[in-house]
Amino acid sequence: MLYHMTNILNQPNATIIEFGTEHSELSEISLRLVSPQIIGAIKLADPPRFVYDLSSATIISSHFIRLLIKTWKLAISRGGDIVLVGVKDDCLDELERLKIDSLWKRFESRDEAVASFSGKRKRM
Repeated sequence: MLYHMTNILNQPNATIIEFGTEHSELSEISLRLVSPQIIGAIKLADPPRFVYDLSSATIISSHFIRLLIKTWKLAISRGGDIVLVGVKDDCLDELERLKIDSLWKRFESRDEAVASFSGKRKRM
């Protein structure tokens, strides 16, 4: 089950969504169980600062893109943001094809991604 392949890791400045190495294709079937958990985590975080670690993903589906956009809109509506880590060329090509690649900052490492939130103030 996907619960074993996805971790939601709380850090001091951000929450990391880590898709496990067993799961390289982020498809509707594979995300069905974890999508509500991710959305729930974003609703509870204050502010919702999330890092999607895509280091293990080789394919992103339209379902994942819908999840990414939905969670991004939810995060920014609550004073947060979402950034991406480890986006492989094929996944970046898909984001570029859809002309949405500029919506999210991309980083090479988790540390850089989490640090990008350090200068942002918490919502009161």
